[in-house]
Amino acid sequence: MSSEKSNLLKMAAGTIATTFFFVAMGLFVSFCLPEEGGDVAGWEVQSACEPSVSEDDVLAAAGQEEPEDDAIELHLDAVKGGDLGLVPGASETNVGGGMDFASYEPVDDTELSLYRNQDTKSYVEWFYTQVTGSREIALAVLDAASQFNVSPSLAFALAYTESKYKPDATHTNVNGSIDRGLFQLNSYSFPNLTEEQFFDAETSAYYGMSHLSYCLEVSSTQIAGLAKYNAGRGKVEGDRTPQSTLNYIAKILDYQKKLDSNFSTEILAFYSDGNGLSTGRYLAKY
Repeated sequence: MSSEKSNLLKMAAGTIATTFFFVAMGLFVSFCLPEEGGDVAGWEVQSACEPSVSEDDVLAAAGQEEPEDDAIELHLDAVKGGDLGLVPGASETNVGGGMDFASYEPVDDTELSLYRNQDTKSYVEWFYTQVTGSREIALAVLDAASQFNVSPSLAFALAYTESKYKPDATHTNVNGSIDRGLFQLNSYSFPNLTEEQFFDAETSAYYGMSHLSYCLEVSSTQIAGLAKYNAGRGKVEGDRTPQSTLNYIAKILDYQKKLDSNFSTEILAFYSDGNGLSTGRYLAKY
């Protein structure tokens, strides 16, 4: 073969290879970049190249394993028709609006507003004391949730799913680490805590809410944040979220929904004038 023909073949091969490379890169970029307005039914749509858990994954998990709700039904029986001990003269508080956790933002919800108001704080304490069966646990979780700006219903749903509100709960993992306490703090993740601190409700709530707040802050959705709390950031961001974590999230969201519903019925309803407006001065039922 002549030298001229050899050079022509090499040039043709190089041109073909270059063309193929740019076509492949174009396909890759168009696949990985999220489309504008990627928001479906209130759930943030992530790029195909951003590994995470999705709403569909969690809904599918919820259908596979029915969340347990025996404790909330047991304790909330006491809420219905109970004597709240509420008195006239409460200052005006905004109790309208709902909570949307489709994508994580610093929380400013109704329950936190009521808890942070000295005139209405006791109502929130009373409600969650009935839910947990313990004022000590209720106050520990509420204080930590308020400090780290986490919705109380999410905080209590997490605590129930982790330990069913048992400060002395323990679980040994396959890697030899031990999860202890109200929020099942891991011995490897919190090596400086003593066994007594792990089982202390206030300490567990403080570190549990601190860690949850961090997980939410580094996540684009609440679901991804809860997944990182349970499975670890590496697994979730590496697209290795286990099925057990999806089941876990489904339980939390189901329980949180029940809490929100009961809080609205048993606490917020007392502020209504019958037209969905806050009375501002006293509870409507008294």
